[in-house]
Amino acid sequence: MNSFFGGILAFFFPRRCISCGRKPAGQEYSVLCANCADYIRETSASLGNKCVKCSTRLYDAPPGLCFDCADRTFRFGGNTSLLSYKNPVIHELVLSLKFEANREAARDVAMLIEKPFADFMKTAGHDIVTAVPLSRGGMKKRGFNQVHLVLHYLGRDFTPILTRREHDVAQSKLGLNDRRAAVKGQFEAAGNLDTVLHGKRILLIDDIFTTGSTADECTSVLLDNGAASVDILTFFRA
Repeated sequence: MNSFFGGILAFFFPRRCISCGRKPAGQEYSVLCANCADYIRETSASLGNKCVKCSTRLYDAPPGLCFDCADRTFRFGGNTSLLSYKNPVIHELVLSLKFEANREAARDVAMLIEKPFADFMKTAGHDIVTAVPLSRGGMKKRGFNQVHLVLHYLGRDFTPILTRREHDVAQSKLGLNDRRAAVKGQFEAAGNLDTVLHGKRILLIDDIFTTGSTADECTSVLLDNGAASVDILTFFRA
């Protein structure tokens, strides 16, 4: 019965690509059409040089540090971002995932980053893989942690280590200068983790790297609880 009514709804209200509005020709993706997915791959293949610390694009020929990283002291070893958030199709995809609580968008994100994610993990060599948490309020509002859901579709297990305190304003609604102050004290270790983290190399996964404030705050908690080093992997670089 559900399949019958689902077929009727699909006939009168066909699925449309969230980016271009076209009707997808196949069923490979959930919320994107094949053309928009191909556009992401084509435009991501030539991102040019990246900052060795935060993965932002460098427009000068020699590789090295961007101006922001040269001016700041991050505690994490480095960030690797798999795709650029400045890509307009990715922007629409992430908006659907994070702000419209569209679970199907997480599946498409996983499909888009599957190969670069697998390539990175083959050579990562970290002892523990963990992810940036949401607060209880954030989980209640969205219904899921978008990072955890993408990792689920990628078939990647991780170890929950951090918790996040309640906060009134989302990071996305703050200016770049306010984000650093807003995340201070937001994260803490979930219990006594000295023996778990002691001397371990940690890979921390998040969805978007913007200013690096969240990544650095989480890194400080992990290092202060005994971790030897922390590297960051993000799906997208803003």
